[in-house]
Amino acid sequence: MNLICKLLLNGLSGRFGLKLNLEKNKFVMIEGISAKDLTEMEDLLDFGNGYGLMSHKDPKNLNLSDTFTPTLVSLPVSMAIASLARIIINKIKLEYKDNLFYSDTDSLVLDCPLREDLVSSSELGKFKFEGIIEEGIFLGPKFYALKMSDGTEVSKIKGFKLRVEFDQMKTLLVEGASLELEQFNWYRRPESSAVFIKEVGYTASVNSTKRQMLYIDGILQGTKPVSINLLPVSNQ
Repeated sequence: MNLICKLLLNGLSGRFGLKLNLEKNKFVMIEGISAKDLTEMEDLLDFGNGYGLMSHKDPKNLNLSDTFTPTLVSLPVSMAIASLARIIINKIKLEYKDNLFYSDTDSLVLDCPLREDLVSSSELGKFKFEGIIEEGIFLGPKFYALKMSDGTEVSKIKGFKLRVEFDQMKTLLVEGASLELEQFNWYRRPESSAVFIKEVGYTASVNSTKRQMLYIDGILQGTKPVSINLLPVSNQ
């Protein structure tokens, strides 16, 4: 029952935040528009220099376009839910700032137990104790590897679906290192009612536009906020 309630709550929140834009836009050469694009085209803005902006319906949303009404979506409600969740978890992160190794939307990795009033295996809105970590590597948001006390390994790489060995992830601590991985992705072709599988490559490496990486002797030790030096503005 707890799982059913969580699915209902998550589904409702996702429903409020559903993307309103059912069209896709792309830049095209006016003389090079394909016959397929012409059949799907909704609008074309001609820039007068041989190029234009073409709008067409996203095939993934063709089933939505006939029944979709904006009244089923409320971005303010969805934003409020996400904002409240950040406020709640950030208060806890500040309380445990000296014990925190990693956090995500609804999870924390600490070197000490959470207060008992914050933990429950059955009560909605509280944290569930997942286990004790013997060794962990935290490389970025949704990018980590864990060795649990029961001998199991957990790994997560955003955009990559398969599990990566802990020792492989550990090599990414070396400055400039990367992992060349492969996975199979499923793709849909709504226009032909077909589904196909394609093997694609994935390069895993440590990089961030939000934090500055700190290396000591070529080994990643941590991060710090990016500093932006604003240049003085002179009036002319």
